[in-house]
Amino acid sequence: MTVSFYTIGCRLNQAETAIIEQSFRRSGFKIVDFADPADIVVINTCTVTEKCDADTGRAVNKALRTKADAKIALIGCQAQTQKSDLFKIANVQWVVGNARKMELAEIVRQTYAAEPQLITPALRRDSFTIPVAGIDRRHTRAN
Repeated sequence: MTVSFYTIGCRLNQAETAIIEQSFRRSGFKIVDFADPADIVVINTCTVTEKCDADTGRAVNKALRTKADAKIALIGCQAQTQKSDLFKIANVQWVVGNARKMELAEIVRQTYAAEPQLITPALRRDSFTIPVAGIDRRHTRAN
């Protein structure tokens, strides 16, 4: 199964997307460029500005022009705060908030054939660390 990734927003989102991409690769998925047809498209969202919110819709539309039956996973900040609106978008199979987005490869593996999934538990206010580093092959600076 093929997966492509698109990141909207900050360097943290870029680093997290790289880590999530690695987890998909380790789980046996084939990673393809966002411009190529993919069975699954992961869009790491941002909601700092209205432009970021609109960028999500544009990214979904672009993915569906490339492969009309692609399953879309919307993750991150906008998925956390605007889950109901995002869940209504065509082909959106997963809306996963910040608390569980790092588990996305496993979520997709377990629920690929299931009904669409809305997974946005409330965020805890504890300190956190991400136990791995991600190398984003689309950027030259470390995050």
